Amino acid sequence: MQTKRFIAVILLSNLLLQVACANVKRSLEVEVTVSNAEGLPLEGAEFKAIFWGGLPKDDRIVKVLTDAEGAAQLSGRTEFNTNFFFTKEGYYATEMEKYKWERPDEFLDRSVEIDLDVELKAIKDPQPLIARKKTYIFPIAETWLGFDLEHSDWVKPYGEGKTTDLLLYYEKEFLGYRTSEEGLEKVRARRNRTNQAWTEEMAKEIYGTWRGSLKIKFPGEDDGILEVESAYDRYSNMRMPYEAPAEGYEGAIEWIDASTNEHKPPEAKGYFMRLRVKKEGEDVVAANYAKINEGILFNPGRNRLTLNYCFNPEVNDRNLEFDPKANLLELENVLERVHLP
Repeated sequence: MQTKRFIAVILLSNLLLQVACANVKRSLEVEVTVSNAEGLPLEGAEFKAIFWGGLPKDDRIVKVLTDAEGAAQLSGRTEFNTNFFFTKEGYYATEMEKYKWERPDEFLDRSVEIDLDVELKAIKDPQPLIARKKTYIFPIAETWLGFDLEHSDWVKPYGEGKTTDLLLYYEKEFLGYRTSEEGLEKVRARRNRTNQAWTEEMAKEIYGTWRGSLKIKFPGEDDGILEVESAYDRYSNMRMPYEAPAEGYEGAIEWIDASTNEHKPPEAKGYFMRLRVKKEGEDVVAANYAKINEGILFNPGRNRLTLNYCFNPEVNDRNLEFDPKANLLELENVLERVHLP
């Protein structure tokens, strides 16, 4: 009896702690300075914040405009991490969703001061490009596979692609299950009751942990890929520089991934690619350029590769500022449409 009472006390304490956490509000005092890429202040930029209450009716949206110095201030009370949005006509939006601040350890109603310097990138010369965000299934493992960015498909015989822009190779190793044998048996029994197919391969794919490696190389010795990390702005809609560089590309790259989590966040990096290169002597006389936003997501357990890319079909045009309203690739599936410029 004493054990049951002790357990009940522990459960009640945890519940009260959760309630206390859920009802702790922070008073935020936010000061921002908004500027352009040259560091000049932007007057009239809108700064919007969403302060979250415990219930939808308690949520508050606050908007202010920056002054001649690019500065603005607002405040509010919130129970959760706040969303900040910065917009101005002629510029790409910056969104700091669920902006996290340092929380104090004690459950006290206290004020938190936040200072932000925000750069808005100008809309310059958006172009119609071939763009797609899609998860592709590897048709076969441990084989170099060609992929055509222009046609957004594996090259024949595995797809309708015609020109090999990338060569991809992956392999994987099963490390074990992420759930117990008892849990797997419950799944088997449930699927048997509903006459659903269930195999060991399906169990490994869904509940297994895999270690996989993905390699990318290129058909031409002067083709290549360039990682963009320090110049990658994860908060701006214009994540990457406007143009791909002319030089600095590597001929191959490799990832090793032991994760099977479909919902992990995108990488805070991007990639430029130089493709279909033709040279006269030491000079590049023709090339196509592409970019990958939000990194490359590789899931070895489910044989999946997710890309969010833009490809410029115009030879020697390094401009990769995409106009999402002018995609050269006709896509029926709205989830595959690229919304980042």
